[in-house]
Amino acid sequence: MVPLACQRIHLNVDGTMWETVLSFLPEELAFAFVRAIEGKVPDTTAIKAAVSRNEEVPGAEVKRGYHLRVA
Repeated sequence: MVPLACQRIHLNVDGTMWETVLSFLPEELAFAFVRAIEGKVPDTTAIKAAVSRNEEVPGAEVKRGYHLRVA
């Protein structure tokens, strides 16, 4: 098996977990992790859950019938 030092790692984690991990890292290392982000996608499940708790989600709108629109 190829050692991890010779591989690229791709993660798929939710934003809450990502923010928690970053909060425990030294600033320089956290910045390196943020720079390594290759892409982000809205988590429709998390958005719908927040809206059901009457929380505002900037950039997202849930229409009647739970149709989700992310700007």
